[in-house]
Amino acid sequence: LNTNEASECPPGALAALNALGPEGLFRYPDPTAMPLRRDLADHYRLSPEQVVVGNGSDEILSLLIRAVCEPGAEVLAPDPAYSLYPVLAATQGAAYRAVPCLEDFALDLETICAARPAVTFVTSPNNPAGTSYPAGQIARICESGHNLVVVDEAYAEFAESNALELLGRYPNLAIARTFSKAYGLAGARVGYLLGPAGLCRTLLAIKDAYNVSAAAQAAARAALGDRGWAEAMWEQLRSRRSRLIAGLAAIPGLEPHPSQANFVLADCGPPPRSPAARAAGRAQDPGPPPRPRPRGRERAPHHCRHGPRNRPAAGRTFGDLRLGLMSIRRPGPDSSCR
Repeated sequence: LNTNEASECPPGALAALNALGPEGLFRYPDPTAMPLRRDLADHYRLSPEQVVVGNGSDEILSLLIRAVCEPGAEVLAPDPAYSLYPVLAATQGAAYRAVPCLEDFALDLETICAARPAVTFVTSPNNPAGTSYPAGQIARICESGHNLVVVDEAYAEFAESNALELLGRYPNLAIARTFSKAYGLAGARVGYLLGPAGLCRTLLAIKDAYNVSAAAQAAARAALGDRGWAEAMWEQLRSRRSRLIAGLAAIPGLEPHPSQANFVLADCGPPPRSPAARAAGRAQDPGPPPRPRPRGRERAPHHCRHGPRNRPAAGRTFGDLRLGLMSIRRPGPDSSCR
């Protein structure tokens, strides 16, 4: 659950791996993954020069920071966000600035647009809440300055909207995606960037020579071509996600957030206190205060994230959660909760 992996992979990708043959092992792969770049370009109606393929989208994010950040430059992202961003910034000697999200994980557009970092990352749908940000908000960030804006769309295939329509309008916009989540190829490690041709040329110049294996390229090409399987899997996940949200909402003490990703974040409320502390609180407090809505990492410490699974697994999850919450919220007379 922690890594939000898919629970299956495309049959076409497995067939492609079986058909790879000895040459797929004893020969080096295409150094720029050009056949896969052409396939992606056709898929998104771009040119191959606007596509870069990497060893997972993590490598793409690393290449972006290396390409645009001098030591001391600023990398900006909303908070909470993908935990790798500050690690990559520190590796390049860049300063990392986290802008706390507003109510319900909304972007603080005023603060973000007023900043002048070398690169701004926006994860959409975001992690851990699964909130998807409309294209209009991304456009506003792009229009606020000349810095690079990267929309990290690792979960975009599960969402109702994305930033693809903005690519031709803003020369400072790039989109990072991956085959790990929506195509079930986390073990193959294939990510890619869609963006301006000049930026793509820079990334191709600084990446490792053979960064994506022949097996990974073959699996990704087959997965991209197995459209029927992919779209059916995405629709099934959306349906399971809706059932998961409804099931979590039916459990007293849990408040699931709307999600456009392949996971659901649920607010579990503040941790329970010991019987003595509760009695002291009742004596001083006329009633419980309203539960604060999460605002970024510091405001969302009592949350749990769940991935939509099949019906038997979902049933076990709901049962375990009910029992767990009953045990911590209704302690015996001599017990204390930790």
